[in-house]
Amino acid sequence: MLSPDQLLKLAAAYAEATDLSLITVGRFACNNDKIFVRISEGGGALSRSIEQATLWFELNWPKGLRWPAGVPGGPRGGARRGQARGTPRRKALSTAP
Repeated sequence: MLSPDQLLKLAAAYAEATDLSLITVGRFACNNDKIFVRISEGGGALSRSIEQATLWFELNWPKGLRWPAGVPGGPRGGARRGQARGTPRRKALSTAP
């Protein structure tokens, strides 16, 4: 499991690359708009929130953005869950003739 500081590195890199605030990134990553502000002010985070946010970053990491040095893990390929607002989603294929 990542430390709160490592998670904050991910959040800051993601926020900068996507032009989102830490508040918005927290809302997307673990449905908690205060988590990254709290960590940046020296506070902590629940293990559950850290694990949820870590998985979200792994699944939603922007293509071409380097994973921060000193943070274990990395982007995962495959289906993306909880995509950030503005990220294109595939439209369902119509089965109607």
